[in-house]
Amino acid sequence: MKKSIALLGFLYLFSLAAVAQNQPIKPEVTVNSVAKLEISTERNLRIGFSPKGTYFFGLDDHGKLSVWDTATHALRYSLDKKLTAVNFSRDDRSIFIAAKKESQIIDAQTGNVNATLDKEINLSLKAEWSPDGQSVAAWIGRLTVGIFDTHSGKLKHSLVIRQWKRKKLAIQRFFDFAPLFVTTQFTPDSQRILTVVGDSEAK
Repeated sequence: MKKSIALLGFLYLFSLAAVAQNQPIKPEVTVNSVAKLEISTERNLRIGFSPKGTYFFGLDDHGKLSVWDTATHALRYSLDKKLTAVNFSRDDRSIFIAAKKESQIIDAQTGNVNATLDKEINLSLKAEWSPDGQSVAAWIGRLTVGIFDTHSGKLKHSLVIRQWKRKKLAIQRFFDFAPLFVTTQFTPDSQRILTVVGDSEAK
């Protein structure tokens, strides 16, 4: 009887050891602080990565843009231009930036200005890069979208999205402004542009 109890105890311990060997090992998790961001902000801080992850940026309450290198965590540059819009190109090479009266294309690595748009844009709507990086679409009015050359900054094309009916009064047109435009999007080949609007009379 004692031998059988001892044998059962041995088999029980052996089974526990076998189960322990089959248990997955929990990996250790290490959290590293890679960069300290010194940005002045109270409520409207905007941060993000470039599309390919080469850079990350911060835009503070005062419109100051700071860009860091993701791999080295080094600050590349800061631009104190009271900016309201920041939009990286899809290849991470350029950035569209916009202030109240001036919009520019800058080099993402250095911050140097490559081109200044030759027309003011509507800052309430986001500018859109073409996939090939050759054009930027931005609203140049409540009714018109402009296609700009990213190398020269010149307006290449302007598209009137909506034509007013003659019977509409000026006050009616004013109240129609707000919901009109939602977004723009280039086709993958950069040859066409889709404009999504919130109005059945738009073209």
